[in-house]
Amino acid sequence: MTQSRGFGTLRRLPSGRYQASYAVPDLRRHTAPTTFETKLDAEGWLRDEHRMIERDEWAAPAARSQMKHRPLLLPITGTSLMRGRYRCTSWTAR
Repeated sequence: MTQSRGFGTLRRLPSGRYQASYAVPDLRRHTAPTTFETKLDAEGWLRDEHRMIERDEWAAPAARSQMKHRPLLLPITGTSLMRGRYRCTSWTAR
């Protein structure tokens, strides 16, 4: 059964898990990268996606998944010996 909401859609799968999706802002339907054990978890994912859209921080979930595995180079500061060098860290979501 599909349940339409103010933002996004929740669907209960035959397994009993929930699938969340929405269709903004690029007019394509985006589905959560995973299914959720509870309806509350699926609603939380939709709420987080909606919040990113409102803050203009949104990127498609598939694009974020690809970025998650890329290293991020950050400047090392606080020491004259390391001036101009960079260290590699893992990318973390905001």
